[in-house]
Amino acid sequence: SETTPFQEDVKNQIRTLDTKCQEILGLFYWKRFSMEAIANEMGFKNEQVARNRKSKCLKILRDKIKPIKK
Repeated sequence: SETTPFQEDVKNQIRTLDTKCQEILGLFYWKRFSMEAIANEMGFKNEQVARNRKSKCLKILRDKIKPIKK
């Protein structure tokens, strides 16, 4: 299906995130990994560390997207 200009902008902003953030978000949203599986895959101490890192990555992404939405 076709993507909107906004969706393209979001994709471009995802590409500007550091590699770990791209990997976490990819594993969670596209590959549907659980937080426990992400922690194991990425070598985090536990699920909570993975959850915290995902949260930080989403905050960074939201901050990058805010100016685009206006």
